[in-house]
Order: sequence, then structure tokens, then C-alpha cells
Amino acid sequence: MIDQMGRLISCDEDALHYEFKHPNMIKVERLPREERFIHPNVTSWMTKRLSRKHDRKYGEEICIFLQEYWGPIVNFDFKDLKVGYPERGSRLPYCLYLCPSDFPKQLAIQFVGDEIVEKRCSYEQYRKYQKNEHNLTICGWYVISIIREILDENPDQFKLFLNKVIEQALPRDLVFELTLRGRSEAMKD
Repeated sequence: MIDQMGRLISCDEDALHYEFKHPNMIKVERLPREERFIHPNVTSWMTKRLSRKHDRKYGEEICIFLQEYWGPIVNFDFKDLKVGYPERGSRLPYCLYLCPSDFPKQLAIQFVGDEIVEKRCSYEQYRKYQKNEHNLTICGWYVISIIREILDENPDQFKLFLNKVIEQALPRDLVFELTLRGRSEAMKD
């Protein structure tokens, strides 16, 4: 029992015991890449922009992401989608970044390698991974980290998440305008 002020008055010993039901996972079964329909723009972008090494390592995840999630958002127009870390001077051995350069929001899509997920990399490499992700956040980027399991379970949930991210991400070109009060405050200093 709780009083009107929100204080606990009495509590049975099993009051906090409750069996929560976990949502059912919807597992997506896909045909191999060669056997399913893939939009020609997805195939063209991947052929032009991904190295063979990146295609072997991240190709399936990128193909699924572009075909099922990002493609419908941008009408399968990937001209502005760049491969690489969005800030200068940093590179990670176990991640691949895609950044839409003309998109109105500051998004970075990070494909995380199994070495990071399973912590099969060195401590220094993992620390650098965390530092780079943190630095992007500080610089205003919204980082969407993708691993295969995210793409294979509950696709509707991931679509909702992606739409929320796009809605909440910072605009690419923030412009701040001083109000009259702000100008007069700045003039005093």
C-alpha cells in the first residue's frame, strides 16, 4: 500500500514477484543473397563503394540494411552514402561506417564486426572502438550500431527504432540565432 504522498505504508513479501512475459522474437528467414531480389541501386552501390574485403565481412548486413531499412527511407537513392568514419583521422579495424552526407540529420551507421561483439579483439582495440563511438556522440552524431542479430530479429521493431532515431537526431547544419535579449547579454560582457 502507498499513501497519497507516494510513501510505502505496507508491503507483502511477494509484492515484487511478478512473472514478466518477454516479447516473442520474430526471426527473419532469408534466402541467400544470390537468390533473393535486391534492388539494382543496392547492388550498384555495393559494387562501387565496398572493397572485396568489406563485402566479405559486412556485405550481407549492408545488403539487408540497404534493401530493407535504409533504401525505403531514401527511395533507394544512395548517391550521398559514403563509406568511412565521419570525423577526420580515425579508423577502426573491426567496424565499417556508412554516412549519408546529404541527409538532413547527422547519422552514422556503424557495422560492428564479430571481433568487437564477441570481444575477440585486444583491449586497446575495444577501448578505441568505445572512444570513437563516444567522440562521434560528442560531435553531435547519432550512431546506429548494427550487428546481424538486429537485422534478423523483430524487423518491425528495428524499423520503429530507425524512424525514432531519424526523428531525434540533430540536424546536420545547426544554426543558432541570438535573440534580442541574448545580444544585449553578449554586449555586456
